[in-house]
Amino acid sequence: MNVGVVLFSSGFMISFLTFFTISIKGMGVNRIINNIPLSVIENSVIFNGENDNLNGYFDKEVLESNTKNYLNTALKDKVPRYKISFLYFYTDEENQIKLDLTDYPESVQIHVSTCYFQSYECQSYLTFYIGELLV
Repeated sequence: MNVGVVLFSSGFMISFLTFFTISIKGMGVNRIINNIPLSVIENSVIFNGENDNLNGYFDKEVLESNTKNYLNTALKDKVPRYKISFLYFYTDEENQIKLDLTDYPESVQIHVSTCYFQSYECQSYLTFYIGELLV
């Protein structure tokens, strides 16, 4: 057999296996982030019976702590580090999305960014609404 064919075949197989491994790792990391258990989010919902207009809201500290604890445990030994940010928002009467600076947010967007292999990144945006969680 020709040496060139053997080298080409070997190089192709090594490249294929490397990309396959990177893809599997990326899918696993992406699955962990996007399939965050709803209980992690639901455990941060506070019900307030005092105000008739307020059925429930996210406790920011509990939500952020629960989410970080979940990701720290689930991503341990899979990624060296990750970045996470929380954006609390509401929709006004004109269906415009506005930043919610109150202590009673009813909607949150969680952004998680991580690098799972050299320069391969995984970025996910997860959005949760109180109304959808209470159904």
